[in-house]
Amino acid sequence: MKKTLALLLALVMVFALAACGGSDDTAEPETETTETEAVEAEPAAEAEAEAEPAAEEGDDIDGYKEYVNAYAAAGAPDEEEAAAVAEAVNACATIEEIEAVSQLTVLYENVGMLTYADWVAAGKPAAETEGMVSEADQQASGESSSGEASGEGGGATLVEPDASYSKDFDGYLQYVKDAFASDTMAPDDMKETTNAGLEDAVDENDETIAMLVEMGLVVSYEDFLAA
Repeated sequence: MKKTLALLLALVMVFALAACGGSDDTAEPETETTETEAVEAEPAAEAEAEAEPAAEEGDDIDGYKEYVNAYAAAGAPDEEEAAAVAEAVNACATIEEIEAVSQLTVLYENVGMLTYADWVAAGKPAAETEGMVSEADQQASGESSSGEASGEGGGATLVEPDASYSKDFDGYLQYVKDAFASDTMAPDDMKETTNAGLEDAVDENDETIAMLVEMGLVVSYEDFLAA
């Protein structure tokens, strides 16, 4: 009887140890799975952290769009074209897309509008559009000049000659050149054409000189000699 009881107790202990061993073996993979999940969670947290600068870049894009649109509005030939450029710029999702807008090429090359990188490096300045002349303004200036030349209007400030000019045609021509150079309102294309005309002038009856007289910028040759 005692032997039977001892044998039963031994078997119970063997089964108990086997059960404990099985529990330990199955628990280990759970620990490994938890550690794996923790490792996989780290890249997700890093991705969320890296996503934050995108909002700042978006704000920079909005600021740059405002900067670009100010230049486009100042240089566009009309309001319709300005609206079209603004629509194209505002539809861009990246800086590269903005800088690739075809209508902006002339602003980058001829007006001095900054690229995004240069704009940021310069401290994100506002657009410097003062003094910019759009195509529409240039056309209006040309029409205004034509009107002044035909006696239909004025607007130019008369420059009176002084005693420093010799009383001959050479002195008069120099006076006319100086007077025109002082006209800061003349568009660049008009300056080039007028200066070229003055260089070719041979007497007081030159058409370019006559135009400046009619505009009211200079006095006539007769008045120059009489002054």
